[in-house]
Amino acid sequence: MNSGVAASIGIGAGPFGVERSRMPQPGQGRAVAMAQTCERVAMGWGLRHEAVMTRLRATQLEQALRDAGVRVTRQRAALLRVIAGSEDHPDATELHRRAEAAGAGVSLATVYRTLTTLQTQGVIDKLEFRGEPARWEAADQRHHDHMIDVDTGEVMEFTNDRIERLQAEIAAEMGYEIVHHRLELYVRRRGARSADADF
Repeated sequence: MNSGVAASIGIGAGPFGVERSRMPQPGQGRAVAMAQTCERVAMGWGLRHEAVMTRLRATQLEQALRDAGVRVTRQRAALLRVIAGSEDHPDATELHRRAEAAGAGVSLATVYRTLTTLQTQGVIDKLEFRGEPARWEAADQRHHDHMIDVDTGEVMEFTNDRIERLQAEIAAEMGYEIVHHRLELYVRRRGARSADADF
């Protein structure tokens, strides 16, 4: 194996061929560590095709269910592929619709139970926006904030270093440090009008 590829996928000094800096840290779930390893393998081999990344994410989700003692049935596996392939922030009903379109034959109750288990395992996050059903996204992403279009319901991710610095400065001025935060901006396209009295 090429040494550059070997280094990129974590073959090195640690036990089982994993560099110490890339080994799971104490308290880190097996599924999260597995996802990070899979991502490094795919990137190290130049595999950026969406189908490969979706399969890697689905494998992470399957492992999270197994870690929770949940059997991964054919229907659940199909649902996990739908979740893994979602680049947006779908709600449970939308995930159910997509799974049904893919022929999963899964009930809405199973979708809710599966999402709750995956959230408990720390591999997906539940997002609750004002006036909207709960949405879901992968938990292993870098920090980002959300903008919600109040007219269409579209959820957009963004990051802004100035906002992050300002929040930290405000907390420090008040004698605190930020442990966790979540910023949601409810937006409307300029010039658009709505009958919604709340906005």
